[in-house]
Amino acid sequence: MGENKDLDTDDAEHTTWLFQQALARAEQFNIKGVTYRLTKGVVKNIIPAVASTNSTIAACCANETFKLATRCNPHMNNYAFINLIDGVYALPFEYEKDEDCIVCSKKPVTVKCASSSVTLQALIERILQQLNIKEISGMRASGNTLYMERPEPLRIATLPNLDKSLGELKLSSGIEVSITASELTHAVVVTVEYE
Repeated sequence: MGENKDLDTDDAEHTTWLFQQALARAEQFNIKGVTYRLTKGVVKNIIPAVASTNSTIAACCANETFKLATRCNPHMNNYAFINLIDGVYALPFEYEKDEDCIVCSKKPVTVKCASSSVTLQALIERILQQLNIKEISGMRASGNTLYMERPEPLRIATLPNLDKSLGELKLSSGIEVSITASELTHAVVVTVEYE
């Protein structure tokens, strides 16, 4: 293959040339394991993990279809756990909804504050107490980031907001604030109301 030609990954001659170049380089540096198949996989972006994952999911889908059609076993209701480390182990089970969970129940959460003079830090403490969580990792309202624990530059930028009043931050009564926390699987929307 000429030096100025573009590499065509579907052309066997081009892939062979590339394999020979890779093999020569590997021998020069005493690298073992370079094969034509591996070279072709790298050139065509073939990732073995993706293929095996796709195959596993396809097999699970076929298995569930078979169970639905024949009623030979209970079918998956809403969740399946698949372990491919030591052979294949699949366990379908149903996640149960916890009506007391603020994420599962999607019940509206309202936090009351004395007035707009309350600081963001005081609001966070009230939210922590009401939601029964240890810490908040992020807080947003009206498209603005009020506080973020990480990354560090964002934490430093939003740290001064903790000492500002809700009025200074333009958080009016009835505003919805999105809360994220490591203890929560999803963001929770909290309505802030002044008494």
